[in-house]
Amino acid sequence: YSNDITSHRGDQSILSNIDYDNMIHYIQDNTAEDERISVYGNNLDIYNLSGTFSATTYGFQPEGLLEHYYEELEKNNPKIIVLVHGPDERMGVFLKDYNYQEAVQFGDYHLYQRINEI
Repeated sequence: YSNDITSHRGDQSILSNIDYDNMIHYIQDNTAEDERISVYGNNLDIYNLSGTFSATTYGFQPEGLLEHYYEELEKNNPKIIVLVHGPDERMGVFLKDYNYQEAVQFGDYHLYQRINEI
């Protein structure tokens, strides 16, 4: 990575490469090998670069399958949920109901962890 501002594939957010690297390192430093994360907002590179796996069947949220996505989030209880543009109303309710709190933000990327694990 260079220090230039760049647009990352899979979304429209702009994030410096330094922030992107810091986000990847944060995920790596705060997850064990067997812990899963979820990226809400379609950026599959985060899984690959951080060496983590999706807590849900799909690493993104396909239209028409959001109900299934939320069921799997409830069941699999990911260590970190990465929101590409902050929470929408439904995700905000999920985060509150399942005791997630924003741990850190890198540009448009908001990383939430369960409160008992921050």
